[in-house]
Amino acid sequence: MEAASSNRKRSDVRRANVTGCQRCKSRKQRCDQNIPACSACVRAGTTCISVDIDGQSAPRSYIRNLEDRVAELELALRSQGVDTESVAGSRTSQDALAITPEAIRSNELNLLGLLVPKPNDIQDSGGSGYHALLDTTALQLAATYFEHSNFFSPVLDQESFNKVIATLHQHHLTPGEGSSIQKFQLCMVLAIAIRLLNRIDSAVPTTASESFFASAVGILTERPQATWQGDLQHLQNLLLIAQYTIFASNLSTAWHMVGLSTRLAIDLDLLNENAPSV
Repeated sequence: MEAASSNRKRSDVRRANVTGCQRCKSRKQRCDQNIPACSACVRAGTTCISVDIDGQSAPRSYIRNLEDRVAELELALRSQGVDTESVAGSRTSQDALAITPEAIRSNELNLLGLLVPKPNDIQDSGGSGYHALLDTTALQLAATYFEHSNFFSPVLDQESFNKVIATLHQHHLTPGEGSSIQKFQLCMVLAIAIRLLNRIDSAVPTTASESFFASAVGILTERPQATWQGDLQHLQNLLLIAQYTIFASNLSTAWHMVGLSTRLAIDLDLLNENAPSV
């Protein structure tokens, strides 16, 4: 009974927000506004295209996919004990402006925890992570990152990053040595570089990328206070995660990370050209 009520509610929302499709409007006929396609388009065997209030057109199947994704994320939140109704209501509350840095860090870590593959999903994890960071292949991967990803959306300074790699390499630091931020950013750069190579050649496996990303998130989990400090490096870390999720085709998480980055950039007054150095 409850499920039927929920379906009826979603159906009402769709009917209220979905206008007639392009084909029905051009033929000046009534559109039943069904999703993912109206009855007229189904009978004609054509793609049902909707136009929003901004004049942007998109297949109604895309709208259906978005709704399904929202439902999936709501289910994931409920499984974590989060009341989605109260969360939605609190967005308009003034209390939402009083979010503490600790709550933001906790939210970021919980979201990253959902992204990390389970240990048994990562093959040969013993050969990845810190133990394989400083070989020749790792240095080539870092060069790939700066040549492609960082060139179009610069996050890190290449000269400074190369100095970090050189320091770690020359001193042969063990996995337990080196700063948390240095190790995190190195893992993220390698993870993104492998994803880049996979985009160019699908034969390149992404298992090592997932392992490096899991190692990076492990660093954040172990020492969140050292990496989430609300400074410029905090912003760099968020943007690195956003880059990774884009190449991993997890666009909803990428959107969320870009939002967190934007909020932090505003807090740091980076929009002000005359702002002092952070």
